[in-house]
Amino acid sequence: MARKRKHPEHVNHERWLVSYADFITLLFAFFVVMFAVSQVDTNKVGRFSESVRAASKWQLFDDQATAPVSPINKTIGNDSETIVLEDQKQQGRDLAILIKEILQESMASGRMSVIKGPDGVIIRLNDTAYFPSGQAALRADHLKDLEALAKMLLRLPNHVRIEGHTDPRPIATAIFPSNWELSAARAASMLRFLSSAGVPEERLAIVGYADRRPIVSNETEDGRKKNRRVDIVLLRAPTDPAPAPDTQSETETAPEPESEPAPKPRPAAAPAKAR
Repeated sequence: MARKRKHPEHVNHERWLVSYADFITLLFAFFVVMFAVSQVDTNKVGRFSESVRAASKWQLFDDQATAPVSPINKTIGNDSETIVLEDQKQQGRDLAILIKEILQESMASGRMSVIKGPDGVIIRLNDTAYFPSGQAALRADHLKDLEALAKMLLRLPNHVRIEGHTDPRPIATAIFPSNWELSAARAASMLRFLSSAGVPEERLAIVGYADRRPIVSNETEDGRKKNRRVDIVLLRAPTDPAPAPDTQSETETAPEPESEPAPKPRPAAAPAKAR
């Protein structure tokens, strides 16, 4: 029998296209991943890491330089989210809701309350919870409340006015001759705590009202207790800097009015001749 003749195999010169296509596909996938990573919402990642840290006590980003949200203060926490609201009515409503969510534990115990005032949202602190009677030094019992308050203020752009209030009962000590000094000293103690927690001092201001701004009648002990308070007022808009004085208008002097020439003296009349 005659053997079958083998035909020579056809050499495929286009096999390189398979490897090339695989390489192009991997390269495309690589650039897609790089683009997706570059478009990460840092605010959402920061809130996610903060929630995980609060729930599990784990720190997702040990290196502060690589954290998606830069740390604001080491003693208070890492949160650099700035709340910017366009409409003032919506701002006041959302701000009050945010404050109530953050300070709900202090509000539930009656140590704080949140109300809306004419100048902005007011965080009202019960003086007996944070100050001893007749003193301006902060109690150490509820400093966690103030730390939560400072952390919240760090997230907001609002300027803050700290108001000290007392009841009308007179006080006369070597340190506080009257309620004016006591109310101002308590507001100053609160300012020092917030400043040490990282709140910029240029956003803070204090005022002492003594017993001149009661919210209820002082005829009962319960009323006097409510009037003894420290109000943290979150102003609606940052205070605009005062305009610089116009030095040119101050230095320029008005031209002096031209003085009228003095009237010439009339010539003396000649003496009459004797007749």
